[in-house]
Amino acid sequence: MKYRLLKWALLLQAGRLAAQGADAPPEAYNSLLTNSPFGPRAAANGAAAASATPLELRSVIVDSGEVLFSLFDTSSRSSRWVGLNEPGNPFTVRSYDSAKGEVKVNYQGRELVLGLKQATIIALAAPPVSAPVPPPTGKPQPAVASTPANDEAVRLAQIAEEIGRRRALRQQARQQSNPGQPPPPSNK
Repeated sequence: MKYRLLKWALLLQAGRLAAQGADAPPEAYNSLLTNSPFGPRAAANGAAAASATPLELRSVIVDSGEVLFSLFDTSSRSSRWVGLNEPGNPFTVRSYDSAKGEVKVNYQGRELVLGLKQATIIALAAPPVSAPVPPPTGKPQPAVASTPANDEAVRLAQIAEEIGRRRALRQQARQQSNPGQPPPPSNK
């Protein structure tokens, strides 16, 4: 439903521009860039939708007695590490309550109280681990406990066996095409 509405908005805008003809002013085309139907949705009052808070407290580190805070700006989607009362940033951390995990931040003339943002953990099902199945070689394979070193050794042995099989096939093909010549020496 959402994509259908976006598609119609784009088609209507393109139709409006096409109706203006090829002599349309560049501002008409620039409106597609500034008011993209694929951009953030406008709120009911026409203002751009914004997150509940413009800043998020992502992390706190104490290093040699100095406390550093990672604050994420949701509008610019960037984060900064700042110290307590550190100037030169768009925001200033005024105080830190380690018991509550909260900071008081001055941002654009407002005082915000930010709690430590909790990470969202999504458990994914791990794929089943299965031992590699060697190709049939006619020889019985010994049963070996599967460890990374054994898996690598089995893989290398299979490669060496395949190389030997292909060499034998090449020598056999040469002998069939040139029956009077002796086979070339082996490189083993």
